[in-house]
Amino acid sequence: AGEWLDPLADKLIILIVLAAIQVHDPAPWGIVALIVARELVLTETVVGLELTSVVSAENVRLLRQKY
Repeated sequence: AGEWLDPLADKLIILIVLAAIQVHDPAPWGIVALIVARELVLTETVVGLELTSVVSAENVRLLRQKY
């Protein structure tokens, strides 16, 4: 559960901090949008890499069993 809860908690903290900044001393929305977009892209990239490595590890295990 920690494998996906930790990144989710990180994203939640970033969103809370951005919201607090916007309430206290508003930043330009373009900058906020860039930060949120960056987080979304990084999340997708990390999830994709994790899925690829899981598939690769599974393939290696299957190949070792075969040969």
